[in-house]
Amino acid sequence: PTTTLQLFGNAQQCEAARALILEAVDNRVQKDKQRAKEYEKKKDAKRLQRQIYHLRHTKNYAALEVPLGASKADIKVAYRKLALRWHPDKNPTCREEAEKKFQEISRAYDALMTTDEDQTVEQLAN
Repeated sequence: PTTTLQLFGNAQQCEAARALILEAVDNRVQKDKQRAKEYEKKKDAKRLQRQIYHLRHTKNYAALEVPLGASKADIKVAYRKLALRWHPDKNPTCREEAEKKFQEISRAYDALMTTDEDQTVEQLAN
């Protein structure tokens, strides 16, 4: 879409108005380019923060046998399954190993479910 303007006045006034209009258009183009750059920077920063979060919790995801970035629902299901399997009362023959594994699973679950980074992850996902 194009816009047509009619300028009235003497040649000098028309040229000054034309220069101001071109400057305004150029400023708008530059602002749009700057906004696009800032948007890309923010997008890259969010992606990087999301990766750092997942890397920070890699061991927790592995302990619960879920993929990095698994949903809270998937984490909860995996925790319940593993907690039942490794509960010390269910493994009287190898109770010490079961206790260690159960504690590891519980710590991983707590770290992934009750972290202060919950809101951060939700924001990063968007």
